[in-house]
Amino acid sequence: MFLRRITYLLFWALLLGVAQQAMAATSPLLDRKTKEDGLANSRIMLHFSALPEYRVEPSGQRIDLFFSDASAAPTLHLLAEDDKIVKILLAKSHNELMVSILLRQVPASVTVATNQATATVELELFWQEAGGSRPAIAFRISGLPSRQRSTSSSQNMIKSKFNGQWHKFFSEYQTPLLMDLPLKISIPILPRFGFEEASPSFAAILKTVEGQEPQKALALLQDLSSVKLSHESLRKMQLLQAEALLRSGSAQKGLTILEKFPERELSPKLQQRVGYLHNLALALTDDHYGAMVWHADLEKLLGEGPYRHPLQLLQAEIALLKDDGQLALKKLLRENSRWPKGLRSIRQLRIADAQVATGQSREALAYYQKQLKNAQLPTANLYSFQQAAKAFFDNHRWEQAHLLYQELSTLLQGVDATSQALFLSSLATYHNGDQQAAMLHFRLLREGFTGTTGDLRAWLKILDHGLVTMEERHLLQGLRDYPVILSLTSDRRLREEILLKLGISLHLSGEPLRAIETLGRFRRNFASSPLRAEAEALMAEILPPVLENFIAKGEDLQAVILLEKYRELLIRGDGKWPFLPKLANAFSRLGLFDRGCRVYLYMIDHAKSEGDSEKFYLPLTSLYYDRDEYALTEKYSKAYLQSYPKGTDRNALFLLRLRALYKLARLEEAAELLQDKQYPRSNDIELLATQIYWELGDYNQVIDFANRLGDRGESIPPLGLLLEAEALRRLGHGQQALPLYEVLAEDGTFSDQATYRCGQILLAKGKRTRALNLFQTLVEKGKDDLWRQLASDFIAAETY
Repeated sequence: MFLRRITYLLFWALLLGVAQQAMAATSPLLDRKTKEDGLANSRIMLHFSALPEYRVEPSGQRIDLFFSDASAAPTLHLLAEDDKIVKILLAKSHNELMVSILLRQVPASVTVATNQATATVELELFWQEAGGSRPAIAFRISGLPSRQRSTSSSQNMIKSKFNGQWHKFFSEYQTPLLMDLPLKISIPILPRFGFEEASPSFAAILKTVEGQEPQKALALLQDLSSVKLSHESLRKMQLLQAEALLRSGSAQKGLTILEKFPERELSPKLQQRVGYLHNLALALTDDHYGAMVWHADLEKLLGEGPYRHPLQLLQAEIALLKDDGQLALKKLLRENSRWPKGLRSIRQLRIADAQVATGQSREALAYYQKQLKNAQLPTANLYSFQQAAKAFFDNHRWEQAHLLYQELSTLLQGVDATSQALFLSSLATYHNGDQQAAMLHFRLLREGFTGTTGDLRAWLKILDHGLVTMEERHLLQGLRDYPVILSLTSDRRLREEILLKLGISLHLSGEPLRAIETLGRFRRNFASSPLRAEAEALMAEILPPVLENFIAKGEDLQAVILLEKYRELLIRGDGKWPFLPKLANAFSRLGLFDRGCRVYLYMIDHAKSEGDSEKFYLPLTSLYYDRDEYALTEKYSKAYLQSYPKGTDRNALFLLRLRALYKLARLEEAAELLQDKQYPRSNDIELLATQIYWELGDYNQVIDFANRLGDRGESIPPLGLLLEAEALRRLGHGQQALPLYEVLAEDGTFSDQATYRCGQILLAKGKRTRALNLFQTLVEKGKDDLWRQLASDFIAAETY
């Protein structure tokens, strides 16, 4: 026993000596990172001591993983920089470990999977999207989500059953009952020593111990003279004394005796009894971890002997004390021989208690009902009494729950615990349909137990009752009272509930910006809260109209700042972003043209149908053209024309494609498009066609397309007339070109060039005087230096 004591002390010294190791004993520890690279993917494995809860937030080239209640081992080695990873950073808050991975390029998709057996979190990065290319993915848009493969952990979309009807949250959300009465460790009657028949004195002492008279047993042991006892009898007397001390509430004294027992000098049966009592003493002195350290050794020592079932009961009760109902059930339901008669009733009670703790109240209800019917529910065991009341409450047996919590309030000693039991009793009445009586009880509770948990919870329920109506006076009351209640409570679960309800109240009161600020505070302060999903769902619902309103009022910068701050929530929302086209315009107005293009690409990529994406190609390609991105202009205008050959924006995108090809000097491709008899007809397209064919030197086509310019009754652009005239002249048809030049000479746009060409044609026809007069007028009144100089040179040559 002394050796075990030393080992135990060294064990705890090791745990408590280093802060990181102490944390590792109670929380997951990240102790290793590994990476595997494939041709199209990379896999990063994070190895923990126990699998933690996690969330992942990808943002372009950076991926942040957050692990609840986890820490990093002091010896952890970060992955080295390579062609995929730039850097890995670690950060620790009071309740989260953040692993931030900075990548050299944006992955096409990201998935996260867990391996329970190895306590490993696996982050898989796919560098190329499987299947056909989609615009947004091909262009690698940072900050906007890509379509992900159907794997184990693509991020879930945010949604809530309260979307669009948040006032129902106040009536339908069931606040956890919160009562947390401690379980009292059982001390069952143990198997007999086997020597009491030979010693009347020991038999009498043993009888008092088994009769739950520990003080009397201690008195008898005091009278028993140790001098007259053999060595073995002395050990047995000390063992009975330790057991009597444990039963009398002096667990620390009993533990001191048990720790001094020399195990090697004891028979196997006594070793088993000492081992069990020592473990029980550790549990009774609230050293639950110490008791658990020896469980495996004890199971081997006890084997299939008579102390096995008492140990299983003890293990289950320690698990319940540590809120591990699943482990408790595992110990109580282990397949083994029939439990002793003396332990069956407490075993059944603890099974029901553990079922309630694991959310299986329906299974436990039948047992509690039977116990109540036979008046056997132990009022001395308040933990079980609490679990029974919760089972009835969870199964909507309101009347019985009301009575049990009412009775529990009379059994409790502390004022705060009593107030909670009274609140839950009144809450059961409220759910039972008698809301008027319940509201009266809540007010009386507030008056009689001011400042207690029951008072605060009654206050919250009174607010809930009014807020369901959505009347303005109740909304104002909530906005006034919630911050006050928040300042009065330190209970994390109540603070989570209050802050979320304040955010909902602000939303319902028409104060979306304050609601977003409050809900954002909720996300920062309560990252692991079970209500986090509701808070994010509400934010995702509020943000789009707020952004749209900012943009509508011309407050583009505020809209962009809000978008950047909560982009991840918007991405995981319902995907209904009516403000996106306006947002793209806002980006453009702010000079963020690249961001505007990305928004349009996102809308094209994530449109629910082909028809929905059609309207975004024109603004996208227009932005690309305005930014001189002619290759991308041609790419997306071509994609539109192939997908929507009869689309509404066909003319505009056909023209943009022609212009892009012209700018890219891909004139043959442009000419090929114009040979299609079904090409869209418009002055802008046909005018550009004359330019394209002029560059190609195909003057007949220039004349052909120039002649089409007036087919729809529209005025012919001066450039069209000029190119037609120039083409005719090049083909030797100067006489046909002359009237066109004469019209252009009067227009003004190309008057100098047209005047010069008129002079050239007249001179060729032998009308020298008239031609010289035109050249002289051009020299005197012309505005274009080139044509004036050419006219001046001609006059000088003629007069030389």
